[in-house]
Amino acid sequence: MAKLREIDEFTEEVYQLEVTDFVEGGENGVDNRPHKELANRTKWLKSKIDAFLAGTVKVKNAILADTATKLETPRTINNVAFDGSANINLNGFSEGMFFVGGEKDTFYPVVFHVPTLKLYSLNIWRESVHDDSVWNGNIALKIEGKNNHWGNGANYIDVIKYRSFNKTKCAKVHQSDYYGYVSIWLEGQATYFWEGKNIEIIDVFLDGFTDNTHNSDQPFSNADFQPTTTLTLEEN
Repeated sequence: MAKLREIDEFTEEVYQLEVTDFVEGGENGVDNRPHKELANRTKWLKSKIDAFLAGTVKVKNAILADTATKLETPRTINNVAFDGSANINLNGFSEGMFFVGGEKDTFYPVVFHVPTLKLYSLNIWRESVHDDSVWNGNIALKIEGKNNHWGNGANYIDVIKYRSFNKTKCAKVHQSDYYGYVSIWLEGQATYFWEGKNIEIIDVFLDGFTDNTHNSDQPFSNADFQPTTTLTLEEN
């Protein structure tokens, strides 16, 4: 059985068979003319779509969202400017994961920053006891607070819920009210997940963290922001 030969062109008009046309098949037969013209359109459209999906052509000055690096016309989403060049933080929410190196049975400061005077919340957890391909235990930590950022007052930090299972634990938490630091001492050699509002992670400090707050930010001093093997945080 022969097949229609398609041409990569957009045929402007599709022929309508008339009652006076004689039945005629074959490559140039009148019965196949409208079919060939429609097939030509299909081939033309497919070639354009393939080129668009490959990112080699633009359609009305737009390109695929998953390959775009920047929007031609920036937008505002929930009062946050967005041009596609970077991720945006909607309503102050952030999330991620991190790995604490070091050694097991030693707790290292993971430092977060509260950039505003708004109330913040922070959740830290492990999804499975088998994360990291070893039996590492589990943890669930829920914190909320407000930082006074150098004397604005009404500051606090509360551990709303802390539970641990098996090995992985949290040693202590601390809020530095002058520069907006929140430090969480977590056990080494484990992966953790976090999410929070109005708070962002800075880093995991295996060699200790220098806290540049005033001396009145007691009982902690710079020497206290070091790894520890002592557990002071109680489960609730």
